[in-house]
Order: sequence, then structure tokens, then C-alpha cells
Amino acid sequence: MREIYTYKKSAEMRQRIKELFDNPSYSTDEKKLALACNQVFMELYPELKVRWARIYGPRWAYLCGGSEEISIAFKKIRLNDRYGICIDNAHILSPGELEEIIDSLKECFV
Repeated sequence: MREIYTYKKSAEMRQRIKELFDNPSYSTDEKKLALACNQVFMELYPELKVRWARIYGPRWAYLCGGSEEISIAFKKIRLNDRYGICIDNAHILSPGELEEIIDSLKECFV
């Protein structure tokens, strides 16, 4: 039952983020896009601590998100050549749930 719930949430996240990419006011401003994506993510997955990053080769530069506490055991996920996320508490999700979220995000950030 929880897997169906996660699938519905990830499908909604995928749809909402794709709408942001289609909106010219977001697609031209990286920081604004990251903030909007973070807002969607936090509405659907408020329990997760996520930081969004812009990738410059081997260096990841913080864009937005996160909390006061930063875990040393975070999950680093490259969404494409330009963007990635770090999830500080990925351990609260099952491997299947985490994979569904990652796949949905990667599909949006093609």
C-alpha cells in the first residue's frame, strides 16, 4: 500500500516539476527553478532533508534547501550534468521508495 502512495506522490512531483520546466520564467533562472523544485519536493516529501546543487565538473555548489543540520552520511544524487541533490536522511525511505523518487527526478531533469 505504501508503494502505491509513493508512486502517486512521485507521479505528482514529476508532473509539477515538468510544468516548472515548461514555464519560461523558471527555465531561464536556475536559482528560481531550484527554489520552485524544492518547494514542490517539500510539499510532497516534508520529512526529507534535501539540498539542491548546481554541478560544475567535480564541484557541487549549494543552491537551496536543507536544514540547520547537515548529515555526514548524506545520499548524493546526480540528476543530470548540471543539477544534483543531497538527501541528508535518505535512510527513512525504503530502497524502493528512494529509487522511485530518484527516477522521477531524473526523468524531469533530462
